[in-house]
Amino acid sequence: MGGDEFAVAAQTHEGYACDDFVELLAEAVRKPVMLGDAQSEVSASVGVACFPEDATNVSELLARADAAMYEAKDTQSEHPVTYREGLLKRSASRRFLDREIAGAIGRGEFQLQYQVQTSLRDGAIVGREALIRWHHPVLGTLYPGEFISLAEANGSIIELGRWVLAQACSDAAGWPDRTRVAVNISALQLRDADFASTVAEALRSSGLDPQRLELEITETTLIRQRTEVVDVFARLQALGVKIALDDFGTGFSSLDTLLAFAFDRIKIDRSVLHASLQPSRTRSVLRAILALGHALTTTVLVEGVETQNQLELLRGEGFDEIQGFFAGRPVPNAT
Repeated sequence: MGGDEFAVAAQTHEGYACDDFVELLAEAVRKPVMLGDAQSEVSASVGVACFPEDATNVSELLARADAAMYEAKDTQSEHPVTYREGLLKRSASRRFLDREIAGAIGRGEFQLQYQVQTSLRDGAIVGREALIRWHHPVLGTLYPGEFISLAEANGSIIELGRWVLAQACSDAAGWPDRTRVAVNISALQLRDADFASTVAEALRSSGLDPQRLELEITETTLIRQRTEVVDVFARLQALGVKIALDDFGTGFSSLDTLLAFAFDRIKIDRSVLHASLQPSRTRSVLRAILALGHALTTTVLVEGVETQNQLELLRGEGFDEIQGFFAGRPVPNAT
């Protein structure tokens, strides 16, 4: 169907037989292959549509299977995704943005906004996280969840990430308070052989002190790319750049994986904070998270803080920093 897209048709008499066939196919694709002397892992996103439930002719069946495949790709599902109502409309929207995103950087449609990170000790601003927005001329303002997965899927995340790094470093170099700037890094950027050089160039061009740049890596990225990330971490930290573990508490990684890295900061995901404050939970949950965070690094930041009560609770328990609407909403750069 394309350079890396394939269609498979199977005639079965029972629904479970179709499920068994799809799982067998997905398992076959996942088996490691030998490329020369090296063994490589192969991944595939699988979408399924069934006749006559989902479509009554071949072209419609393929379109719906394709939409389900893109859903599997966007959600990074390890299992086949079966078509459901609404996916075809979403797929058409994604394909439109997929064509648009490549030229959007050159057209100047992307903008960075910054959300402050504050100290719980004295309330001082200690950093700002760079958050990307796409101001599309037709669709209006788009947020990362609406286009980052597309950029990763079509490879434009490398160019987009390069632009974000350069812009964030340039903006931060002009801040009078000389606070740190935090930039989110995609898993695909870490696979780029030139990534460390890209970071070094952004620092050189902007004149930003490397100690003021913090790169945020998600826990999920570490789980999937532990071997590759160790080397990249070493090169980045040799430059003087800080590394933060983002979305802590959502990736279910082992302690062994986390202890393999020297983090400069741990960021507790907002979902962990909100779950810990449910009536059925106790403060002991927060204390355990804080103790684990401090075992991995010296500074623990909590995301998603929205009320004074949450702030006071976190301060009382000994957390170090917060980020969220209560401290400040994302705003365009201002020096």
